[in-house]
Amino acid sequence: MSTLFESLEQDEESRGKLDGETAELAKLWDAARRDDEIPDTTAAWRKLEARIEASETPRFSFFHSWSSRFVLAGALAALLLFFLWPRDPGMFTAPPGQRRIVVLGDGSRVELNAGSTLSLHSGFGEGNRMVSLVGEAWFDVEKGDQPFVVEAELGKVTVLGTHFNVLARGQALDVGVNEGRVEVSAGEGSVVLTAGQMIRFSKGGELGLPSEIGGDNFPPWRNQMLLCDRTPLEEVTGEIGRRFAIQIEIHDAQLAQYSVDGLLDARDPETALDALALLIGRNYHLRNGIYLFE
Repeated sequence: MSTLFESLEQDEESRGKLDGETAELAKLWDAARRDDEIPDTTAAWRKLEARIEASETPRFSFFHSWSSRFVLAGALAALLLFFLWPRDPGMFTAPPGQRRIVVLGDGSRVELNAGSTLSLHSGFGEGNRMVSLVGEAWFDVEKGDQPFVVEAELGKVTVLGTHFNVLARGQALDVGVNEGRVEVSAGEGSVVLTAGQMIRFSKGGELGLPSEIGGDNFPPWRNQMLLCDRTPLEEVTGEIGRRFAIQIEIHDAQLAQYSVDGLLDARDPETALDALALLIGRNYHLRNGIYLFE
């Protein structure tokens, strides 16, 4: 690569190939060597400065400009949508793998098990104290003039003030009372439960008689346990899956209906699955992130 001075010393034919800036400098160089009248250097330098400024100015891109504006507008629209979109203030959800504690307007405290949703009826705390439950929750209800009512697909629980647990999943409704009294209405009948009692209602069946909740650790899920009382295996694995946000599959249809009895240690998924495998006399395997009972 030649230096600037070598370029200025070239003959006229070679100079014809020089770029604009170097060609202007070549004219000044020749004039100085001939003692001729020096050309207007101010004009030459202005030309050079104009070219340099033009080369340093970023080129305007119509597409780039509008694409940037589009991205910015989209981000602003997303923020506005998040803050302005109407959200239901009366719905509380605990996603799989998580629990949630909710304090209601009347002071009642609700602890939602994983994969559960609690919805307040319109006018809660003013004209009524009614809620709907899908899943499982433990209630610590404040006493009040209005009865506290928990509605589920298969029935409802009415109470004035107590501690109790409601499980409303699939085809079953389980209610157990730690303290106080509740009335459970399901199907064609109703029954009153007192402290230490529980009842299970299955769709198409009858309420039957209450049984004992079995100790001070009720409900078991709040104490990292899982109670199985003639519970089909697929329901047990479904509960473990929700509790730890994992996927469990049973490839044997007959095994899926196997009746499970016992209290499982459910501090973590492997401990729960190991205990379950011991109860049913089957092994499980982890493949591609899925726990399989075969």
